[in-house]
Formats: sequence, structure tokens, C-alpha cells
Amino acid sequence: MLMNPISTRADFGRADANEVARYWPILLVAGLTSLVFGALILSVDWSVDSLATFVGVLFILQGASVAITPPLDGSGRWSNMGAGVIAAIAGVALIAWPDKGLRTVGVFVGIWVLVFGGLHVVGALSNRQVPNWWVMLVVGVIEVPIGIWAIRRPGRRSP
Repeated sequence: MLMNPISTRADFGRADANEVARYWPILLVAGLTSLVFGALILSVDWSVDSLATFVGVLFILQGASVAITPPLDGSGRWSNMGAGVIAAIAGVALIAWPDKGLRTVGVFVGIWVLVFGGLHVVGALSNRQVPNWWVMLVVGVIEVPIGIWAIRRPGRRSP
């Protein structure tokens, strides 16, 4: 879920909040799926091909959930739809070329987290009139260094 960083809407009322609230099951399923997938990625001894396929499916599912969820600021859906399509394309690329290995998966994940972190920070700062905008800011501030770390460490094993 994104807050559109170039939105010109200054009003976010009860009707907008109710519209976003209608999609809570999608957000819940997306969050739970991400937690389960993350736990599996960390706990299973994967081959490179199976890990790339698994993460590719995660990207496609996450992209679909982002694409069908309206932005928190009540603006148009184009920003979420664009981000969702990009995520799905990245997922398909991972599945189509799993032989690129763990480095490719690590870089894709790092870029994904870094880009979404940046979008969360910029979107939150430009939509400070939205209730609880600071939650997206905190999420983005956490995501940016994790994304940078993941990009710098593809395929490395911890000591």
C-alpha cells in the first residue's frame, strides 16, 4: 500500500477511510503471506532455482495485492497499479531465469525493499495531512537501510 507522493488532495475524510477499510482482508492476507514466505525463506535449505521460483511467486502475489488496494491518501489507483505491475514483472523474470542464482534474487529483493522504502518515505512526508501518515514514514525508514544491505550482500554467507 502506498501513499501517492505527488497527490494534490488535501482532504481525506471518513468516506475515504471507509473505502480503504473495505480492503482490510487483502492487506491482512498480504501481510500474513509475506510473514509465512519470509519465515520459509529463512528456514529452508533452498536450491537456487527453487528459491528464485518461490520468491518470484511472492513478488507476483504481493504485486497483485498492491495493484488492487487503493492508496491511503484516497487518490487515484495508478501509483499502486504501476507498483503492482512492476512487482509482478520482477516475479515473472525470477521464475523465467532462475539460473541467474541467489545474487539475482538478492538484488531483486534489495531493490524491491529499497524502492518501496523510498516510496513510503516520500509518500508519507508529502501526505502529512493523512491520519497516521507517520506509520508509513517509520516503515520506509526501516526499509531503506534493509534494501541497501540486501543489495550489497547477495549470496554472501554470514560468518
